[in-house]
This record gives sequence, structure tokens and C-alpha cells, in this order.
Amino acid sequence: MKKYKNIIQYYIVEQMYNYKSKKVVEDKNGEIKKLLFGNADFCGNYIIIEPNGEYIKKYGEYQQDEIPKLIKKR
Repeated sequence: MKKYKNIIQYYIVEQMYNYKSKKVVEDKNGEIKKLLFGNADFCGNYIIIEPNGEYIKKYGEYQQDEIPKLIKKR
């Protein structure tokens, strides 16, 4: 994602995961998960949110190269 200058990527992890990266945010009380993914129990969910509010959401595991391909199509 580094080659896309107008894109910011964050990783949101469940409580108790410890990563030492500024782009990793801990969802301590599960509010981000509830807001963006409801009660989904799948690992590896993602959401792409555009400046105009449109979004693409995927539940479950995915291939890393899937996201840049989706962004190019938009």
C-alpha cells in the first residue's frame, strides 16, 4: 500500500494483542468491531472507506493482493 500516496492503512486488533507499530490500533472494548463489522466472528475482516463515505467490506480471510486490486478498480 506504500505506493498509493493517498491511502492510509491501519490494522485493528482485538484486545490483548501487542504490536509495536503506530499503524496497529487495539480495539480494547470491541467498539470498532461492533461499529464496522457487527457481530462477525471471522478473523481477517477488512473495510476500505473512501472519502465520499462509500465502502467495500469483506468478512473472513483474504489474499493480501486482493485489496490493491480493489482499490485500482475504483
